[in-house]
Amino acid sequence: MNNAEKKPLGARARRMYWTPRRMILIACLFLLLYLFFWKDDYFRFFGLLPAGCPPACVGLRLQSQDISGLDLSSANLTNANLKDSIMRNVDLSEANLSGAVMDGAVLNGTNLSNARLVGTKLIKASLIGVKFSGANLTGADLTGAILPRATLVNANLNGAILSKAILLGANLQGTVLAGVRMVEADLRGADMDDSNLLGADLTMATLDGASMRRAFLSGAKLRGMLIGTDLRAADLRGADLQNADMSGVILIGANLIGANMQYAWLDGADMSRANLNNVNMEGASLGGCNLVDADLDGANLKDANLRGVRYSSGTRWPAGFSPPVSAFTDIAQP
Repeated sequence: MNNAEKKPLGARARRMYWTPRRMILIACLFLLLYLFFWKDDYFRFFGLLPAGCPPACVGLRLQSQDISGLDLSSANLTNANLKDSIMRNVDLSEANLSGAVMDGAVLNGTNLSNARLVGTKLIKASLIGVKFSGANLTGADLTGAILPRATLVNANLNGAILSKAILLGANLQGTVLAGVRMVEADLRGADMDDSNLLGADLTMATLDGASMRRAFLSGAKLRGMLIGTDLRAADLRGADLQNADMSGVILIGANLIGANMQYAWLDGADMSRANLNNVNMEGASLGGCNLVDADLDGANLKDANLRGVRYSSGTRWPAGFSPPVSAFTDIAQP
């Protein structure tokens, strides 16, 4: 019997287990676990995060990198290149991302509350459930961005581009969207109560079921789909609604002075107590509309379909216009 055979079985097993190769593999495993749980150290170790970042991250280049879960709150990321980066659940609250390039980036669940994103490029970025509350997105480019359930309460998007963006169920309460371009945007079910859309371009946008109570839409272009949209008490003075599909829209108490609703489809709309002074409704379809106590003084109703409309003694018609007597009602409106 040789020496190896004389050694106890336990000693031989321990010697076989602690081979140099196995020790190296175990050390690598511990290193990977360490880097996984301390991602900040991981990015510094490989030189992806420079010294002092955060907060000083100006001009940072992390194109196509995965930095999910990092804490970059209050960081200065001005002009950073984060194109196609994976940034899920990153804390970027109060961070400065002005001029940053984030096209194609995935920021699902990221916190950008009170962040500064002036002129930031977020073309086709994935922003599902992102928090933009109080953020400054003036002039930001979000063309084709995916923002379902995003929160943009009290955010500033003056002059921003949201054409073809998907904002299903997004919360835009009190958001400043003056002059924003939202051509072909999908805003179905979005909450836009009290938002400012002065002069906004929503041509061919889909606003079915959206809530825009008390929204300021003076001079806005709304030649799109507004089926069942809630626009009660909204300011639509001078708005362009030509050819818009507004079936079942709610315009109770809305101000539409001088609006263009030529050839619009308004069947079943509720425009009770609405101010429709000098509105152009030539060729519009108002079948079954509620016009109780509405003011249509000076409105153009040439070739308009008024079949089945409801109105009251308080409804004011254009001078010399003869409304359909059969549709008269004096039922008080709530």
